[in-house]
Amino acid sequence: MGYFQGDNAANNGTMIRSIARTLMDQNANYNPECRQLRCMGHVLNLSIKAFWFGDSGSSQELLDVIVVTDGTMALWRKLGPWGKAHNITVYIRSSVQRKQQLKRLGAETLLQAGNATRWNSGLAMIQSLLRNKEAVNFFCLNNPDLAQDSLSDADWLQLESAVCILQPFLRSTLRLESKVPNLWEVIPEIDYLSGVYRYVAIVLPILVKRNSLPTSIFDFN
Repeated sequence: MGYFQGDNAANNGTMIRSIARTLMDQNANYNPECRQLRCMGHVLNLSIKAFWFGDSGSSQELLDVIVVTDGTMALWRKLGPWGKAHNITVYIRSSVQRKQQLKRLGAETLLQAGNATRWNSGLAMIQSLLRNKEAVNFFCLNNPDLAQDSLSDADWLQLESAVCILQPFLRSTLRLESKVPNLWEVIPEIDYLSGVYRYVAIVLPILVKRNSLPTSIFDFN
């Protein structure tokens, strides 16, 4: 009996432990923790959700919220610039009139919404906001409902930093999707992303202080 690859669903762990007990009853040495391999795509998804939410695990449930209320907006706002970006996006997308107003203010594209299924939808949301930065700023100024969600220059810089950090994760996700990767493919990706983390820790604070943040700084080849 070899290894099992799957996501972190509880029933997968239950199944492997059950198999291990059966094998051990037959005097086989089978460690279920060592024999359960995690799906790399799922690991990436969990990693980015931890990046978005930090220790606020319960806030992850907010991704399933569709209706905008003062209560949900206040909860998202606690997450910082990304939470405010989410509020702005959902608020504008929830009304045809608001979409049209944003377009009249000079928006080049529609804003993209994040969802609970794919982490990169959050990245796409931020990128669409950045492409329409001027129009979004004007929209917030003209809509009192978003007075607390207006993005400052520092907030925009944080969103730009987040895009830089997440680009390598998107690259790894695209490389590994639509197939079952082998260890020889996964291990280099883990090494690559570990290198990104180390690079970010050293370089990003310097670039933020200089206010000079290239969009593709972490696109290592």
